[in-house]
Amino acid sequence: MKFGVWDLLLLVVVTLQSGLIAYLHHPRWKAFILTLPIPFTVAVLAVGRPVDATNVFGLPLLVLFMYAVRWCHCSLKMPVVAAIVIPALGCACVASAVAPFISAGNLLFFLGAAGCLVLAVVLLLTTPVPDDPGHRTPLPPYIKLPGIAGLVLILILIKGLLKGFLTVFPMVTVFALYEARHSLRTISRQGPILVLLLVPMMTVIRLTQARLGVGFALALGWATFLVLLYPVLRLTGSLPHGPGPARSATTAKL
Repeated sequence: MKFGVWDLLLLVVVTLQSGLIAYLHHPRWKAFILTLPIPFTVAVLAVGRPVDATNVFGLPLLVLFMYAVRWCHCSLKMPVVAAIVIPALGCACVASAVAPFISAGNLLFFLGAAGCLVLAVVLLLTTPVPDDPGHRTPLPPYIKLPGIAGLVLILILIKGLLKGFLTVFPMVTVFALYEARHSLRTISRQGPILVLLLVPMMTVIRLTQARLGVGFALALGWATFLVLLYPVLRLTGSLPHGPGPARSATTAKL
């Protein structure tokens, strides 16, 4: 399996972003860092494919993974590692099995994008703003970061099977859920928020990549993401420094 410069950069950024989440204490700050689409950007370049329907269809898979981990750990009382590994393996199997059959055309892309937005809004309307406790890893970085890097490397090496699904595959999320195992309600609720931000970003990239190239299209996608970031976080009651659930009117605003 070829391992190029973008793969190396993806390994670095996912490791550093996951490490930052591990050493932040407040769950809302963990969720905010998880929202930043840095791995998505580098993964698009690493995969070397235009943004298409596989990227969009990876989003509900990501959200399903996050909610499945919370359900397995909090409801079924599974150990957190098993609660993460089993859904992660399921996501990898589904993505690799489905990816070859998803058309790269515009119709499926926009239908998938619309469906993702509806799913995100429904989940946010039915999920209250949580008030979880914070947690910071006690492990030193020289132990934590190499462990993260080793697991990320495995995902990068199977990128050919995942195709566009790799760009939204829960690489950082796997580690974020483990490091936020005491605040899984906060982290899982960030999934639909991420969808609300990534669907417009992907749409801009999809509409401009053929004419401007992937690099410029990604830049325009980032501009779209940054414009929407504060309004979406504020509307959903997810600002890192925002009010707690007792003072938030999130669901009423939605």
